[in-house]
Amino acid sequence: MNEIRLNLEYFWESNSNIESNINSINWNIEHNRDKKIILELPVSYFNSKIFEKIVDLDAIEFESRDGHRYKPNDILRENIKFENMINNIKNSTLSLFEKFISIYSFVTNYKPYKLGDNNFCDIGRSPYLFLNDDYINCVGICQFLCILCRQVGINIAMLADEENEHAICYFYIKDDKYGIDGYFSTDPTNDTKSDVNSESKYHNMIRRITVNNDFEKFLNSNTQLSYPKDIVNISL
Repeated sequence: MNEIRLNLEYFWESNSNIESNINSINWNIEHNRDKKIILELPVSYFNSKIFEKIVDLDAIEFESRDGHRYKPNDILRENIKFENMINNIKNSTLSLFEKFISIYSFVTNYKPYKLGDNNFCDIGRSPYLFLNDDYINCVGICQFLCILCRQVGINIAMLADEENEHAICYFYIKDDKYGIDGYFSTDPTNDTKSDVNSESKYHNMIRRITVNNDFEKFLNSNTQLSYPKDIVNISL
């Protein structure tokens, strides 16, 4: 079967562009019935609702830079793995902050960090790569933290710093048990285990945003958070 490639690149990173990309995919499906539509595997996590808008899932496949192909059903099966990873945390009586710490511990101890080079830039980057890769990179770590935190109701987003080629997360959390109500940043990459560090260190777990940036609401949050160190030892 002949193939046609659509280069959507990083448009999937912006929710405002998802609709236009879906329209482009559907147009190509309708006008290229004799061809398989090949899309670059995005960094983003695919919500199943995205696939519901595509007219023919059998007509498309995703391809990572190493040439590995994923069908939509492959991705939906991987989504189930994410949904089941932290059932014990979701269904626990832990407060929201305690759930965050438990998830953070799980993410930063999941797989060792490795910075990809030009030949292996996709190592651990996409959610559908780091599940099977031996390593995970900064974008993968932040994506992983966002995917799991959203399952327990934490409003969190990844921010890619293109200048420094690094990714961190911003999130809002309210927890009456610890008097927390504000916006915070976290850099899970620096805490993730590696070939040098065998386990997470938690040094960069959570912090106030103190630099001048576009996120003014972060600067208007409550006082500096201090957290009980023993929370990181929560065992489920």
